[in-house]
Amino acid sequence: MLIIYSLCAWTQPHISLDSNSLRNGDILHRIQAAYSNPGPGGEDCVWQLGIADKQNPEFIQKIVTSGDTIAILGQERIIHYIVRGDTLWYKGEQGRRSYRLFSPLRPYLHYPFQYGDSISGGYYGEGMNENLKLEIFGWGRSAAEGLGILTDGTDTLKNVIRLHLSDNFTEVYNNEYSISMHEDRYLWFCVGCRYPVMESVRRSMLTNDTTILPLDSITYLYLPEMQTELKEDFANDSVKERH
Repeated sequence: MLIIYSLCAWTQPHISLDSNSLRNGDILHRIQAAYSNPGPGGEDCVWQLGIADKQNPEFIQKIVTSGDTIAILGQERIIHYIVRGDTLWYKGEQGRRSYRLFSPLRPYLHYPFQYGDSISGGYYGEGMNENLKLEIFGWGRSAAEGLGILTDGTDTLKNVIRLHLSDNFTEVYNNEYSISMHEDRYLWFCVGCRYPVMESVRRSMLTNDTTILPLDSITYLYLPEMQTELKEDFANDSVKERH
């Protein structure tokens, strides 16, 4: 049976450096699931917890840090971040046949990050996709826009804060062909868990007549019972012990 921590309402959920920063050597297990609609934002929300079975593919992510730089190593790509002061910035990513690096960087979030907070800014990136030169012109916003619970009807995660990352960007290939894109990324964090317990991503393309063409959508589950390869976490363990 799925084991989920149900924590009593003791304080407003928030993202903090002590409890939610990415730590060197942690290994995350995630399951790919059918897309779970993010639903509304606001307070006292009830969100649908994604459902997965043994047929859903499972992936491993390893976190490596050195000074202020962070890399998340996955099966298909490496994602890069950098910490400057109290702010986490998205630096870029690389795959087997492509890469993209940003300067200026995309602001991801700052610590602490609580309901109502937001951070935004423009960014620019260069890279390659196969043999094509790539430029990216974008603007992104991260907002802590929801408080509530995640439930599948049987098990419930309480004290959840949801982040919404919204990006509009244009990809230019070989200085001649461009594609305008929109991406919504939702992350649900639960008090007592260092990493998000669920992530939903939806991407769309904007055509010349401003029509939105859906491309793909997917949900990933980082179920607490699966995270067996994390280092000792005194900040979150103390929360679980109290509640």
